[in-house]
Amino acid sequence: SKQSHINVFKAYYNGKKLRKDLSWHEIGRLLDDMFTNNYERIRENEIHFYGNAGVCLFKYFVKTNDPQFVFVWVNLAVNLASTCVIAFCYTIILMTAKRTAKRVR
Repeated sequence: SKQSHINVFKAYYNGKKLRKDLSWHEIGRLLDDMFTNNYERIRENEIHFYGNAGVCLFKYFVKTNDPQFVFVWVNLAVNLASTCVIAFCYTIILMTAKRTAKRVR
């Protein structure tokens, strides 16, 4: 939470006056300054629902140590099964329509 971040910053910056309504951008900047003084700049790696890819596809290909690994492959399996069921149903509809059309003629 923001308040827990602000408490850490107060302790690190020796009681520096910090507003209680800091934005997440300002919190990120203070966090960068904390680590830049002692180490090199920390690398932020935001991972969103679509991953870090420039294409808006759900991140299907994840490493095995990713916490979403099982979810991703279950999601793919459900999508594949659904596509197969839909294709099967449309095939049945097509065959039934052709059979009915022959009877009408």
